[in-house]
Amino acid sequence: MLGRKPKEMRLPGGFLREILDHAHEGRPNEICGLIAGQGGQAVKLYRTTNDDPNPRVRFNVEPMELLDALREMEEKGWELLSIYHSHPASEAYPSATDVGLCHYDNAVYIIVSLAYRAPQVRAFTIDGDLVTEVDLIIDEDGVPTRAA
Repeated sequence: MLGRKPKEMRLPGGFLREILDHAHEGRPNEICGLIAGQGGQAVKLYRTTNDDPNPRVRFNVEPMELLDALREMEEKGWELLSIYHSHPASEAYPSATDVGLCHYDNAVYIIVSLAYRAPQVRAFTIDGDLVTEVDLIIDEDGVPTRAA
């Protein structure tokens, strides 16, 4: 994805279920993880530890886990396709903190909100202060569906 911003993100249904499970298990704290891709296709999900001192309202991928995942991606010729995290008590939209701490402007940021009866899952690109929503397409048994 180097240098180009995607208009959509395709995610296998199993990856979405793993992200939702991770978010529910981590509640009331934010959770976080990475998704590796090849040719724009998601190939591996890395469930990571949020080591931020204030995990209820912020996330920070544990540095050694981040380094290990990025090394594996480089070794396998993969790219960092997406970074995901949860908002246990707010909407699925990048907070000012999320925008300010964005270090991977070519990655798609997936945010899961648990603030409502049903989880909300949305995807965004962040370029400086510009936040752009990306269509999140869930592939379930070869049948693509837009995430709600």
